[in-house]
Amino acid sequence: MASAPAHLRRRFLLAALTFVLVAVYGSWVPFEWTPLSLSTALTRFRSLGLHSWSVASRTDLAANLLLFVPIGFFFWAAFAEGHAIGRKLVVSVVVLFLSSLFSLGIEFVQLWFPPRVPSLVDVSAQVVGVGCGIAFAWLAAEPCAEWLRSHMDAGSPAGVLDGWLTLYVLGLGTYNLLPLDLTIRPEELFGKYKGGRLVWVPGGDLATWQDWWDQSIGLALFVPVGVWIVRRLQRFGPARPIDAFAWCGLAALAMELAQIPILSRTASATNAVFHTAGAGLGVVLARRFRRAHQNPNGLAEGDSAPPYAPAWFLAITAYSAFLLALYWQPFRWETDSTAVVERWRDFFSIPFATMLWGTEFNAMTQTVRKLFSFLILGLLLAIASRPKIGRPTRLSLLLSLGYSWSLALLVELGQLFLPDRTPDSTDVVLYGLGASCGLVGMRRLFRRFPRPSSLPSPESSDSVDSRS
Repeated sequence: MASAPAHLRRRFLLAALTFVLVAVYGSWVPFEWTPLSLSTALTRFRSLGLHSWSVASRTDLAANLLLFVPIGFFFWAAFAEGHAIGRKLVVSVVVLFLSSLFSLGIEFVQLWFPPRVPSLVDVSAQVVGVGCGIAFAWLAAEPCAEWLRSHMDAGSPAGVLDGWLTLYVLGLGTYNLLPLDLTIRPEELFGKYKGGRLVWVPGGDLATWQDWWDQSIGLALFVPVGVWIVRRLQRFGPARPIDAFAWCGLAALAMELAQIPILSRTASATNAVFHTAGAGLGVVLARRFRRAHQNPNGLAEGDSAPPYAPAWFLAITAYSAFLLALYWQPFRWETDSTAVVERWRDFFSIPFATMLWGTEFNAMTQTVRKLFSFLILGLLLAIASRPKIGRPTRLSLLLSLGYSWSLALLVELGQLFLPDRTPDSTDVVLYGLGASCGLVGMRRLFRRFPRPSSLPSPESSDSVDSRS
């Protein structure tokens, strides 16, 4: 049995170390160090007990378990995938043992970082998560490695695109099921319904403009799902639009139904409608993209030139104004210098500290929303800066990055004068990263599918026909 290639093992190891850093950071933030003697810390740690069982503790338990599943999986895959069964057993024991020590260590150090509270429940959940990751790696590490070799390392742009789309759909499906605080108890499900987290009438939960914005984010998140569905259907022949739209509706409906037994999630018919619309938009875009590139020159005869750039720049201006309105409303400005200076000091707080005061799931949700709101801006900038002939220039990349990061900074600096908002340097980083990912990702797609210069002239076509 051949072991995994070195570059693939490095990817697995990098993924594992990334999750380790996330676990350490999430466990110790906001890093408010409090002096404590080692003997006192050991006494307190030995006296720890189990928390009372509640919905909150169940959510925290699921979050800790799920965070450590990839740690077990990726460490096992990095050192055992493709090796003999003896080495797999040894690696399994070593990874589980070291992960248990690591879990105890980060919980123990929390004693020096109040208000973080160490918990044996967290330790147990994390160790179980590592065990689940190792068990899953025994079953799926080899197929995953083979899939990565055949898709992510594929030479064809289509193969790489299919690989990224598949990873995106899997990630989106997992995100829609988090934090996995499952229940089948009728009284808890009824309480979820009474609390307004089961909405059966489409539009029944669109009370404010913020609700409309949240639904718009959901719509945009499902656009790649429609592209993925079209590409999967094309493997079995020409994909009829009606079939693609039907699968989009089924996918959106299935994700909402799966959220019914998840206590902290809201299952909504409105979500299903908007998600279906987003996936349907992805179907339309995929089909238009395919038709454009079936012609060797990328344009059908009689088509006009590529989209007019000033129209895209107008869209960028309008979307930038929308982002400012989104993050500055309700526009209650404050000019008191003392309050502004105090908020300026808070602006440089520990990264992600303000987001992690709530649940881990809430922090993840806020992160996704902020990243995606500026990712759309990055996509618009990439499309607007695409030349009619050839590939995008480096200067256009630098100008687009400068604009997106400047807008991100402007959003948060404006919040210094808005007492209803919380300016945070973390948000600047999230906004900038979202715009950068959208910009760079779209430019890489343009490089793989460059725009042709022009259509063949009739004379050249005639000469080709005469030679044939």
